[in-house]
Amino acid sequence: MPGGPGATRAARAAAQLVLVLRRRHLHTGSIGEWAAPLGSGQAWQSAQRLVAQAGWRNENSVQNLAGLRQVVENWEALNKEFPIGDKRWCVHHVPEVTPDLLTRLKTMGCGVQMAAFRWVTSNDPKVVVGPPFRTIVDHGISAGVPHRQNNRFGAERR
Repeated sequence: MPGGPGATRAARAAAQLVLVLRRRHLHTGSIGEWAAPLGSGQAWQSAQRLVAQAGWRNENSVQNLAGLRQVVENWEALNKEFPIGDKRWCVHHVPEVTPDLLTRLKTMGCGVQMAAFRWVTSNDPKVVVGPPFRTIVDHGISAGVPHRQNNRFGAERR
């Protein structure tokens, strides 16, 4: 049975759907956090695996450095089993980054979308509340500032 032993009923149903849709060569816009919230533990990990197995595009929002680490570590493990480099996987918001995490994402062929709305909503010009734009741009990873879904990752291959 798809999903493996101990999988929830919903995860097994999702796994069956993945197999059916894969046979029909369905292509999606993006799944990401719609599969399961980042903070949902095993459910999120299982959902990410199903998205990778299906070969779908994936996006996840992160709100802190711990969330970014979680995404990178999970995607690295998935990438060994289901290569994701050509699937346009990306991380949204990225209020905190490290050069190491950016390099690991770039190595997998993933990118980041920087949330500009946070940066421009600060009432104090000395307080930066958005992503570290300069660090990300200077790094060389594929990056963008989304206008809803119209960005490099969304418009590249439809």
